This record gives sequence, structure tokens and C-alpha cells, in this order.
Amino acid sequence: MKTTPGHFNIFKAECMKWIGIFGLKDYEIHFEHSDKATGNGNVAYCIRDCNGRVARLSLCQTWNDNYIVRLSDESIKLAAFEEVCHIFLYSLSSCANARFVMEHEINEAEHGLIRVLQSVLYPKY
Repeated sequence: MKTTPGHFNIFKAECMKWIGIFGLKDYEIHFEHSDKATGNGNVAYCIRDCNGRVARLSLCQTWNDNYIVRLSDESIKLAAFEEVCHIFLYSLSSCANARFVMEHEINEAEHGLIRVLQSVLYPKY
């Protein structure tokens, strides 16, 4: 199945929603509607340079028929959420992938994510 410009607009809007909720506004975000990185069966993907605070969020033009979720507005929103989560979780995943990491770095990354989740899930506190 092919995604449409309308699907892409939904994808961008949903990404921007979650970028705002997670407080990732200091990122320079680029959007793309292409099949450049579909070799691994993705329906969307994120390429990030979190040190430079730049990310490219892409919705694939071809929706993988083997993907567990059928193409719909809701599945586009779910894909957008997942790709923004890759940016959100980068600090923790980069610690996990580092050859040498200090315990305090992991602790800082973990608590940074917890603070964001607290502000999202418990906004009145």
C-alpha cells in the first residue's frame, strides 16, 4: 500500500504533538516522505544526531504489507509516536551502547526520562 500526502500530514502533526509533549523542542526536526530506508521492513524511521540536536523523521511511501498493523490514520499516528520515542530515549540507549560509561551517566539519563514522564503523566504536580 502507498501512503498519501494526507497520511504524511497526519504523521508530521502527530510527531510535532509528541515532540511538544516530551519537550524535545530544542531539536531541529526535518520530515521526509520517502522509501529511502525501507530495506528492513520499516513503515517509518528516525535518523538522529542527538549531540547536534538534529533528527529526520520519515514516513515510508510504501507501507510494508507484512507490518502487523494495517494502514490507517491511527496506525500512522502510532508510527509517529514510535519514531519520536527514538529521539526521547536516545540518552538512555546511547549509554547502553557506549563502550565505557559511568554509572552516574546512566543514572542521569534515566532520571531525565523519568522527569519528562512525570511532567506528562502528572502535569498538575
